[in-house]
Amino acid sequence: MGISNDLTFKERLDPRVLSSLSEEETVFTNYTVGQIKEILEERIKVAFIPKTIEQAAINLCAAMSGQEHGDARRAIDLLRIAGEIAEREQANTVQEEHIRKASLKMEEDKETTALNSYPLHEKLLILGVMKANGNSTGEIYQSYKNLCKITRQKELTQRRVTQMLSEIEMTGLISGKIIHQGMHGRTKKFNLTLNADTVKKAFKEDLALEDLL
Repeated sequence: MGISNDLTFKERLDPRVLSSLSEEETVFTNYTVGQIKEILEERIKVAFIPKTIEQAAINLCAAMSGQEHGDARRAIDLLRIAGEIAEREQANTVQEEHIRKASLKMEEDKETTALNSYPLHEKLLILGVMKANGNSTGEIYQSYKNLCKITRQKELTQRRVTQMLSEIEMTGLISGKIIHQGMHGRTKKFNLTLNADTVKKAFKEDLALEDLL
């Protein structure tokens, strides 16, 4: 038995291995909105007191999950977090607004985890992008060097920092855009895709960065 998320998996197998397989291929598709709604309603019977979740909230949770990823587990997590938010607010029922708040919290938690996973110099570089938002690689490097001086860190070379910018850009935390400058050639400018407060909140526990936030 073989399980893979890669639909082209078989194409990379050795022909001798492939010829010995007597496979029967099954593709598991993402759940639809209707299927997610049914799964949620079954879980609600077990996890929640009857009539404490408004039907509109269930519909929204299923719709958001079905349209974004089709993942039932994430839909269940979304509903669970919405329930926790409603409980903290001492609301009688889980409503649509709690689903929306839960969705924002899940996204924020994902971003915070990603930010905290970076080593110190990547964090300094992200702060450099934040402080020099919309500026070129050279200007961001200067901002990064200034932060290194404040934190008493030996700065990396501009070549390495440029590589790091490209690596961080691939995660979606920053975005880069090539700007043509006519006779002066072209440059690449970077922007933070996150809210600055999200970055500050994620880095506030790092003692090495406390003087920068």
